[in-house]
Amino acid sequence: MRFGPFSLEAGALSRDGKVLAIGQRGLALLEALAGVDGAVSKDALIEAAWPGVTVEEGNLTVQIAALRKALGPRDDGQEWIVTVPRVGVTGCCAARRLSRQAASASCPRWPCCRSRT
Repeated sequence: MRFGPFSLEAGALSRDGKVLAIGQRGLALLEALAGVDGAVSKDALIEAAWPGVTVEEGNLTVQIAALRKALGPRDDGQEWIVTVPRVGVTGCCAARRLSRQAASASCPRWPCCRSRT
């Protein structure tokens, strides 16, 4: 899956070909957000990163903050991961398993999610 300069595959996140240090929970959160149009509830994200374990919402907050730091800002200065109050968390644009042409045709926020290869 690709979004912006990032590639999420084989249990690793890379930016422009360079692997980023993201923990297992961070990868699980990115995978839960990838390919989803709209926001993912906090409960769904907690279940994705801590399956079958009861954790406080603060754990999710810490992991999302670490992801934001690792991803850095988009070219337009906005965040890749956005918290939607009372709804959940969303990415700038759903990650796509599509070619550039298919992504541009299917994503209303194109070129936000375009691949940079």
